[in-house]
Amino acid sequence: MLALLAKDPAHRPAPLVAAVDAIDGGPSISLVRRPRRRLRWAMAGTATLALAGIGGVAFMSSGSTGTEPRDEACVPASERIAGLWTVPQRQVIAVRYAAVGRKDATATWNIIDRNMTAYLGAWATRWDAACKSPDRATDPLLYAQRLTCLENSLSTARGEMEALPPADPSRHASTFEGAPVRASSLTECDSVGMLRSQLPTPPPEQRAEIQRIREADRQRVIRWLAEHAAR
Repeated sequence: MLALLAKDPAHRPAPLVAAVDAIDGGPSISLVRRPRRRLRWAMAGTATLALAGIGGVAFMSSGSTGTEPRDEACVPASERIAGLWTVPQRQVIAVRYAAVGRKDATATWNIIDRNMTAYLGAWATRWDAACKSPDRATDPLLYAQRLTCLENSLSTARGEMEALPPADPSRHASTFEGAPVRASSLTECDSVGMLRSQLPTPPPEQRAEIQRIREADRQRVIRWLAEHAAR
């Protein structure tokens, strides 16, 4: 927490995920001390100075300036969704639905395409806004919770996309099973109350045991259902 709350942005850990893992019980991190590059201009009325490269930030100043490292956990949304739901991908899936030769198949594809496109657009808007939120400095925990919520939402959407090409479009169209994600589901990531109520991820050393207990409980439920079904 001290590393996240460092007054100088250059002293905060990057990427953010390392700090979040440490809070969740992972390997601890130490306060980072990165040297800040300073450029001094001897002449008055200097023009704009562009600092190129990863993590470079452009400034205009007649005095000294500093640079902040790029936060790899919060890259622009355009980079995060690059390669997702591209025109070639959509065309391949559209051809499969069109080959069914039924109006419900065409209608289903139109719904999927419209919803997924809207979802990614809404996600990108929220992601970029979250990355620029003042919560990053004033409430690091809420900042991390919102990014985690959006990360999980994008993973869900990616799963939906990966399931579409091999799916049987004739069955999908007739039953409307596996309804695509909707942009409205992202409102959970907007709610401070919802984010605050999220349970923290268990420490790494406990996750295997928790998974074992969950699997044992699931097997007990399956056996109970099988016994009652036989009766």
